[in-house]
Amino acid sequence: MSTVNSTNEVPGDVTNAVSVNTKFTNVNTASGAINEENVRSEGVDRRNLAGASDVPLAAVEYTTNSISTVPAGTVYAAQTGVNFFPITHGDGLLIDMNAAPVTIKDGDLVRIHFNIFLNSIDDAQYGTNGPAGPNIASMAQNPPDAIGMLFFPMWKINGGGAFTVLPNEADFNSVIVAPAGIRINNTTDKSDSVAFVSMEGYVDAGNCVAARNVHGSWNYIHTGADVTVEEIQLHGRGPMVYQYDGVSREFHAPVWGAGRYAANFLDIPAAGANFDVTLSNGQVGFMVLRGDS
Repeated sequence: MSTVNSTNEVPGDVTNAVSVNTKFTNVNTASGAINEENVRSEGVDRRNLAGASDVPLAAVEYTTNSISTVPAGTVYAAQTGVNFFPITHGDGLLIDMNAAPVTIKDGDLVRIHFNIFLNSIDDAQYGTNGPAGPNIASMAQNPPDAIGMLFFPMWKINGGGAFTVLPNEADFNSVIVAPAGIRINNTTDKSDSVAFVSMEGYVDAGNCVAARNVHGSWNYIHTGADVTVEEIQLHGRGPMVYQYDGVSREFHAPVWGAGRYAANFLDIPAAGANFDVTLSNGQVGFMVLRGDS
């Protein structure tokens, strides 16, 4: 560790060229190197030192599916929540880094930000203040369940292959058989990377128009061996019901049109057993911060 004499200037002294030059001479001749290993980040840090191997901004990537090409939205048909789907309309929401994969190292801060616009679903029954089904007299004050769409990024790492969920996130890419749910917690089955947006909205031409832009973010400090990231893509899943099952929280995929969603109850959906979901523009950003950032 370097030792620098700091008695050149004392409280009350008038600063002059001699004392300042003496101070820099002391720094120049300090016992031991002054480098990125022994300078506090409150002062000079690694980005100011020539030859430092680490830089704060290790990687930054961004993609959009082009606002000019999909303003009216694209339909993802026959969704039930039992499986996930990639968001591919317009130019897609895929960050492709295969040509120059990004390596995440121990201690790196990883950030993924995204947004997506949910236009509507093809079910006028799911409008604000509940459905107006055949049992309207007794159900008029029964509000909709917390039904919505999930949006979340996944990545391909360490050589590609299939998209996988982010570290410590719940298995939002799993296939379930309704009625079933995906449990979440605050440890290894988190929902930090998920944006949940309600499908509630106003009724227009037989659809429930949500007209909502939802934003999500994921922040993660990596530990352990290096991870190489080839691709990041935004995915969707739903409709799903956010609920507490008596043991834990979960995103649940019911049998639509049956049980409490049957025609003589909530009547969701009004016809059929699935939903056509219309999505519009979105963006995805990826950033890796390293060192004294």
